[in-house]
Amino acid sequence: MGKLRVQPKEGSLSGSRFQALLGILREAEAVSTTSHTFYDLDDDEEPSRVRKDILFVAGREGIQVDIRRLRGRKVLQLMFSRGSRKPVRISAAEARQRILDALGNEDGPMKKSVVLEASGINPGTWNPRITELLSSGKVKRLGLRREAVYSLA
Repeated sequence: MGKLRVQPKEGSLSGSRFQALLGILREAEAVSTTSHTFYDLDDDEEPSRVRKDILFVAGREGIQVDIRRLRGRKVLQLMFSRGSRKPVRISAAEARQRILDALGNEDGPMKKSVVLEASGINPGTWNPRITELLSSGKVKRLGLRREAVYSLA
């Protein structure tokens, strides 16, 4: 019978390579809101190995990124997830209060997408919380479906 051998996963990635990739990731994440981000590979770099290394660094640093190799080219496209890095659970009362605060900070009615962005709540939380606020009379809705806007009552 054989013996169990344990080897750390990060053993194949040197400290300097880790830091270099981390710097690239942070720079790419910073500009990804206004530009598409690509990583051009050197001729001697293997795309699957570089992709694996970048994903390892991103995982260790809590950076949410998807990486896609562009067919026929030595290029990786980096696509960063928007929103918080780790989902945070909030109570129904806090979600309602965040919606009210977001609506209170604006002068006029707001679309759902703007309220979601301003309040930081999960889109799945929206329907039950806005229904509660509408039925309690704290919020009013103008329009229907996609044209609906919301404001404080």
